[in-house]
Amino acid sequence: MSEFTGKKLKEARVKKGLSQDEAANLMNVAKRAISEMEAGKRSISADELAQFSRIYNVDVRELLFVEFTEAGDEQRLTAKYSSFLKLLEKLSDREVEDVYWVIKRKVEGYMTIKETAEKWGTTPRRVQVFCLNGRIEGAGKLGREWAIPIDAEKSKDERVKTGKYINRRNK
Repeated sequence: MSEFTGKKLKEARVKKGLSQDEAANLMNVAKRAISEMEAGKRSISADELAQFSRIYNVDVRELLFVEFTEAGDEQRLTAKYSSFLKLLEKLSDREVEDVYWVIKRKVEGYMTIKETAEKWGTTPRRVQVFCLNGRIEGAGKLGREWAIPIDAEKSKDERVKTGKYINRRNK
């Protein structure tokens, strides 16, 4: 791997405010691997590069190409959005509507099941059950994904944990 890419990885990590330990945890690798990648002493797979791009919120091309890094903001944004538009062109009308719906939900303040589970300190499966049972106000489903309002309150967990059967029909 080039020293340039290693340098850009370090810059992106620092800009994101992450330590090597934190980056290693997010990548599921040892701290030493992060250190070696940033020093240009270890090669990076395409999957790792894509994962760095997502974690650091940078374009993969920024990590790889000197020319892309030196390009102006306008040129970078144009390149970023043209790639997005090319992807949209490959989708069906329904899929494009779904993408716009997800973007709109994000802008309006919605979370995914995973984000909600982390916020509430529970499992994604428990949040999914709450959604399926209609116990989270404002939650909506898109394909296989749920959009949950950021201000949604955690539903009370009514599972029986004592091992006793409670007949709710006779109450």
